[in-house]
Amino acid sequence: KQWYQRRVRGPRSVRANGHLLMDGEKMSKSLGNIISLAQGVQIYSADGMRLALADAGDVLEDANFNTKQANAGILRLHTFAEWVTEIVAQLPTMRTGPTSSHLYDRIFANDINRALSQTDTHFGNTMFREGLKTGFYEFLSARDRYKELAAAGLGMHRGLVERYLRAQIIILAPICPHMCDYLWREVIGESGSVVGAAWPEAGPVDDSLTKASEHLMECVHDFRIKLINYTKPNTKKGKTITPNEPPNSITIIYANDYPAWQEKTLDYLKSTYNAAENSFPDNKALLQHLKTIPEVKPFMKKLMPFVAYVKEQVAVKGVSVLESHLSFSERDVFLQNKEYILRSLDLDDIQLVESASHPDQKLVADVCPGKPMCKFEKRSLNPDTPSKMTRVVNIQPCTPHFSLDVPVFDTDTVEDVIARMKRTDRKLKTKQVTLYRYVDSAKGPRQMLAFDQPMMWNKRQLDLDSTVEYEEAGLKVGGKPLGDTICYTVS
Repeated sequence: KQWYQRRVRGPRSVRANGHLLMDGEKMSKSLGNIISLAQGVQIYSADGMRLALADAGDVLEDANFNTKQANAGILRLHTFAEWVTEIVAQLPTMRTGPTSSHLYDRIFANDINRALSQTDTHFGNTMFREGLKTGFYEFLSARDRYKELAAAGLGMHRGLVERYLRAQIIILAPICPHMCDYLWREVIGESGSVVGAAWPEAGPVDDSLTKASEHLMECVHDFRIKLINYTKPNTKKGKTITPNEPPNSITIIYANDYPAWQEKTLDYLKSTYNAAENSFPDNKALLQHLKTIPEVKPFMKKLMPFVAYVKEQVAVKGVSVLESHLSFSERDVFLQNKEYILRSLDLDDIQLVESASHPDQKLVADVCPGKPMCKFEKRSLNPDTPSKMTRVVNIQPCTPHFSLDVPVFDTDTVEDVIARMKRTDRKLKTKQVTLYRYVDSAKGPRQMLAFDQPMMWNKRQLDLDSTVEYEEAGLKVGGKPLGDTICYTVS
C-alpha cells in the first residue's frame, strides 16, 4: 500500500527474458557453467562484458552468453581503438572540400545518417542487441566499405571521417562507456565526458544511395566469381580443356528499361502481391492470367523462370524489386566506381554498354535493370592512343615501394597514372600516392638520391587533374617536359 501511494518513484515498466544460457546451454549449478558479473569483468573486462551481454538477446527470448563472441568482442574493441588512434594521426593529410562530387562520399554520409537513425530507434525501444548491430557491427562494415571505395578514388574525406569518429564513439558509449570515454577525451581531444555528449543529429536517409551501394557490392562479388570460373581449367567428359587466357578487360552490359513483356509481368505481380502475408498467388494462377497478355505470350518459355527470379528478389530485397525502374542510375554507379571495380578484379580496362545498343540481342536477352551481364577478354588497350613507357621511382627511404614501369597515354590525367600504378603494384592499393616531376627532366633522374633530403634536385608535385600531352619529343604536363622518369611518394 505504501509503495502504491508513492508509485511515482517506482519503475515505469518491467521487462523480462527467458532462461539465461551459457554457450547455448541453460545455466545451472549441476553443469558448473555459471559465471558471476565479477568473474566476467575479470575475464572479459567491464566493456567486454557489457558488449557480450548486450549481444546476448532482447525481449522474451533466452539470453545466450557466448564465450567465443565475448572473446571476439574484446578483439574487435581493441582493433577499433587502435584504428581510431591511427586515423586521427592521418587526418591532416586527408582531402577536404565538398563531399557531393563523389558517389562513395555520398554513400558513406548516408550510411552515417542511417546508422544514427536506426540505433536511436533501437535504443529507445531498449533493443540493445539490435542497436549494437546497427550502431557498431554494420557501422564498421560501412566504414570498411568506404575505405575500399575511397582508396580507389581520391582517398577518404576528412570531414566525413571526423563525423564518423564522433558518431561511432557516442552511439557505442551506452554499451562500452570506459573505452569510448578514453577515445573521446584522449584520442580525438574532445572536452568533457562522452556520457554528457549530445546524441549526433541524423540527416535524411536516401534509400536510393543504400540500394546503389548494395548493388555495386553484389555485382563486384558476382563479377569476381565469374572471373574465377573464366580462368580456371574446365573438365568435360574426362578431358581437361585449356583455360582462357587471363583477361585484362571487362565489358559490363546493363539495361535502363525492362522489355515490354517483363514490364507487364512486373505490373501484374505488383497488383497481386499480398503485403500483409508477403506472398504472391500460386504459379498456376499467375500463369493462367499472364499467358493472356499479348506482350507476354511470345515469351512463355522465359516467363516462369523470370517470375521465380522476381519472387526470390522480393524475399531478399523487399517489394521495391517490383518497380519497373531502379531508383538509381546503374551506369553512373559503375562509371563513378570504375577504379574500384578494376582493382577488385585486377583488370586494366572497363567498357559499359547499354543492352539496347548491343549488336547481339540474343546474347543480352536476359539483361534487365539490376541484373547486368559481364564479358571478359584479353585485348590491346587504347590501340589508337599514343603512349610512352615511363619509369616511376619511389624517393622515400626505408619503404617497401620501389620503381615501376607504367604506360602513360596521351590525355591521361595524373589521377589515371596513379590508378594504373595501384593496379600494377598491389602494395599501393590502399595508399595515398603523390607524383612529382623533375624540373630538369634530363639531368634530374641522373642525380644520386639523397635519402635524408628526398625532395632535392627540384622536384615539383603534379596536380591530380593535370593532363598528360604526348609529343614525339616526349610527354608533357602543363607544357613542362615530363621526361622518361618521374617520382612518387606514399603515405
